[in-house]
Amino acid sequence: MTIRRVLMVPPIRWLPYRETVGEDGGPVPQRLDAALHDLGWCVDILDPGVRPWNPFGGMNPLLQSFDPLRALKILARKRRYDLIVSVFEGNAAPLLMARHVFGFRTKIILWDVGLTETWRLRMRVLDYVLPRVDGVMVLASEQKRYIEAKWRLRAPVQMIGHSVDTVFFRPQPIEPDDFVLSLGNDASRDYGTLFKAVSPLATHVKIRTSPAVVADLNQPENVEIIGKPLPFPDLRTLYAKAKLVVIPLVETLNAGGISAVLEAAAMGKPLIVTHTAVLSDVLKPGETCLTVPPDDPQALRHAIETLLAKPDLAQKLGRGARDFVERTQSQSAFAARLAGAMDFYKDEGLS
Repeated sequence: MTIRRVLMVPPIRWLPYRETVGEDGGPVPQRLDAALHDLGWCVDILDPGVRPWNPFGGMNPLLQSFDPLRALKILARKRRYDLIVSVFEGNAAPLLMARHVFGFRTKIILWDVGLTETWRLRMRVLDYVLPRVDGVMVLASEQKRYIEAKWRLRAPVQMIGHSVDTVFFRPQPIEPDDFVLSLGNDASRDYGTLFKAVSPLATHVKIRTSPAVVADLNQPENVEIIGKPLPFPDLRTLYAKAKLVVIPLVETLNAGGISAVLEAAAMGKPLIVTHTAVLSDVLKPGETCLTVPPDDPQALRHAIETLLAKPDLAQKLGRGARDFVERTQSQSAFAARLAGAMDFYKDEGLS
């Protein structure tokens, strides 16, 4: 089998975590690397630099990814690789500029896109990058529809979805405690609706999030905020001890909540999730989770009460969720989709 080489260009530093994570210390990215190698792709990674070599080092990931020295390094090494994959759009901007000036044939592919209709800088970057890259790989079918409708692209968008390390996130031999868990820091979370839903309940609720995310909300007495980031083993234990997991969301252009949904599913936990368009690919209502409409505290309260009152249904959903992620969202399943998309862009050429 011919082995092809791909250079992954992330917006944040990946290598320090990869070099220190132990076998059971957290999700292990090298498992994805190994699965890709079995499918004919060898992965190299070039992180953004730090100051003073990268004048944007330590800033917002979008800005940090505008690393001019890294772009020059890639320009010098371009012949080594069959594809260059930019994780998010910021990394691709200087590479596309370098290609315009110096010219090179190695294809530049985008993996995940920070879609926005409010942040002007990111919007300008997207308008520059998306029509010029040689391919786009996204996490959700809804994102594929949005991008193909908004920009004129050089090649079709490939929907590759997301993944979870099902070896690390797995059911634990721990008896659940009497609490409901929610978690997440990003703008997709709707803790206001969750607070309204649980305030009349006697159930204890733990939320792992930054205190700033909920600072302006009226926090009920039965809600506990876990404000400090948790090491991955402690996060796994928190999942394991929860009676059920609730992910309250608002509609967004990006796949907000997908990591928490897949981690909880991999743990075999009963799940309640706000049904959003971008998560439709991974939500199987009645099989792997219960879903509720956005901004509907009564429906969310009813779903929580239902799973607390029906342990057999909760266990069925937990088993279904674990089975679903093992079959479709594991690193090996994701590697097949990612390798297939990279094969397509390498072999098929531009439209």
